[in-house]
Amino acid sequence: MDKYYYLASQLPSLSFKQNSFISKQYFLEEAEKWLNKKDFDVIVNLNLDKYKIKNEKLSFLKKWLEFENKLRTEISNYRKAKSENYKFTSKIFSSSILKEKTPLQIEEFFLRLRWDFIEGMEFGHYSDLQFLLLYYLRIQILERLSLFDKEKGKEKFKELIKINENESKKDRDDKGR
Repeated sequence: MDKYYYLASQLPSLSFKQNSFISKQYFLEEAEKWLNKKDFDVIVNLNLDKYKIKNEKLSFLKKWLEFENKLRTEISNYRKAKSENYKFTSKIFSSSILKEKTPLQIEEFFLRLRWDFIEGMEFGHYSDLQFLLLYYLRIQILERLSLFDKEKGKEKFKELIKINENESKKDRDDKGR
């Protein structure tokens, strides 16, 4: 456990939406140096996008997966209700958030929900496997947030519009022949 303490003590603190943070790759390289193989394998296999509950033996990880699964189910139920024109009330979030915000703001909102849940699970865990797993999830959230670059988004949007215009023009030309 003293190796876990050393690893945890050298990690910088993380805060939601911070711009600079350690990469997943760096974290995994350091973790591999200090953790036993079994615990390292648990960390490597932890992915923000893998939320299916299997035979998870670690209770806090099971709790995380249950939260993630419940959140995704609520989002899915909301979308279904919206497409079928009936009212849906979530137990996790206010439906008004989804109506009033942009897709980017909604995504950030859900990432913030995840972040807050993780912070709640960290209490009392400062240098054990639970801390390291939760830290790794937080890095993944920050990496996802870092993908939301307004300028890159505008460029991509313009690129997609141009592709669409070119395809439309090609279709019109093909029909005219």
